[in-house]
Amino acid sequence: MGAWWSQVIKCWVKAVRALDVDPAPTIKDIRHMWKTNALSSGQDSEVCKAITGHSRGMAGRYGRIPDNKIVEAIDIMSFEHGKSETWAARKKAAR
Repeated sequence: MGAWWSQVIKCWVKAVRALDVDPAPTIKDIRHMWKTNALSSGQDSEVCKAITGHSRGMAGRYGRIPDNKIVEAIDIMSFEHGKSETWAARKKAAR
């Protein structure tokens, strides 16, 4: 994936350590949590696929989702759907 991915991972590890949560989330956990919340927010599944890169789907095969639709989808996201089914971290116990 290249040097840019190494930088992403380095920043991710630093951010997760700063959160001090257990279990620590992975980048994949956050991607899945975002998609779960997007679908719970009423997002179109093809738009979710385009944003997360899970699959090209029908839109990827036969057309392209316009950038403004993707921006609108991100702008109306809500994370007020209760605990995520993908990842629920708890604060590490003080030692």
